[in-house]
Amino acid sequence: MNWEDINLKTFKELIALYKSNATNLELISLLSGKPAEDLSLEELKDWINEIKFLEKPYKPKEIKSEYNIQNKIYKPVVSLKNIKAGQFIDFQTFIKDPEKNIANIAACFLLEKGKTYGDNDPLTEAEFFDKYLKITDYKDIFNFFTICWIAYTKAIQRSSEKEMKKALKKEKNPTMRIKILRAMIIMKQSQMFLSDMS
Repeated sequence: MNWEDINLKTFKELIALYKSNATNLELISLLSGKPAEDLSLEELKDWINEIKFLEKPYKPKEIKSEYNIQNKIYKPVVSLKNIKAGQFIDFQTFIKDPEKNIANIAACFLLEKGKTYGDNDPLTEAEFFDKYLKITDYKDIFNFFTICWIAYTKAIQRSSEKEMKKALKKEKNPTMRIKILRAMIIMKQSQMFLSDMS
């Protein structure tokens, strides 16, 4: 067994077990689908070896151009220019609690080939991904999306910063100048945060 064998639903259950300081027996029960107490000693020994992959976090790899999930072809969102407003709003809502909403987030940036966001019901897609999307594929796509998002946000911030500097030079009103300076400080803090993430 390895990370490739874990779907989103099982991954969420693993996270919950880790947060509760679960024992190896609880992890084995989850991954084997049987109460660990019902396993023979030989099976238990085998499962202890099987779950060793959990000790090493999965390192995201390069994304694929398409994913075959249950004989349905899905394409990841690779350009932020193609994101619809509703898709972005949904993503912003779900990212506030990413562990709980992992399947909903997947439905925001993994779309059935030939379709756009909203052609299929996103909640139905999320349920489908919960059962069938591998955590490895999710992590690859989410990592790529995050890198693109950070680069895009940094570009917007640089542009906004230039505009604020121009406005500051022209502005004579002291109150407005303070407001612009505060906005520039917030922008700088945001840039530092994004630099830490990348």
